Parts: sequence; structure tokens; C-alpha cells
Amino acid sequence: MFKFSILLGVLSLALTVWCLVEAVSAPESRVRRLRKPLWIIGILFLPVIGPIAWLLMGRPSLAVERAAAAADFAEFERPGRLDPTKPDDPVKDEAYRELLRRRAEEQRRRYEQQKKKPGEPQSE
Repeated sequence: MFKFSILLGVLSLALTVWCLVEAVSAPESRVRRLRKPLWIIGILFLPVIGPIAWLLMGRPSLAVERAAAAADFAEFERPGRLDPTKPDDPVKDEAYRELLRRRAEEQRRRYEQQKKKPGEPQSE
């Protein structure tokens, strides 16, 4: 019985430390329900309940994190968009960006040519 209580104590301490590190490193704007300092106090002073509450209610959700990460990049700038297994291949990344730049320039050129055609009414 003594070993079991030691095991529970160690697990409780590990959970508390893990949740505390997560709470401290989480961006303030993405923490849910309460403000970040309140979560940290709750994790510290409520040994088992605080960390479990953080995991269930306060921790930023993975869906929100992924959406925020995706919003930080334009689609052609998003790392790993070509091959998810090799997200840091600079040669493929640069080639893909160059392809998109050329495509965008071609679209701009066509748009300007259509805009300048004489004899056609311009719509604005």
C-alpha cells in the first residue's frame, strides 16, 4: 500500500509539473475559460483537480492551434505543403514559390491586357 501511495504522489507531481509548463508556455490569447495567471494558481494550489481542469477546460485546443498556425502563412508560404514527410526541403519550397510567382505575374499581365483592349466597354 505504501508503494501505491508513492506512485500516486509521483504521478500527481508529474501531472502538475507537465500542466504547469504547458500553462506557462501557452499564449495568453489562446488559453480558454480563465485568464492564464488564474490557471497557473489553480494548477499549483489544487494538486489533482487543477491539472485535470487545465487539461479539460483551459488548455488551447489542437484545432485552434492548427488553425492559428495555418493563418500565419499564405498558402504558398506554408511549410510542408508539398510533402508532409519532408516539410523542410528548401529546393522544393523555392521551386514551388517561384512557380506561384510566375503564375501570379501571368494572371496580372492577362488582366492588364484585357483592361487595355480598345473598343470594348470597360465595366467598373
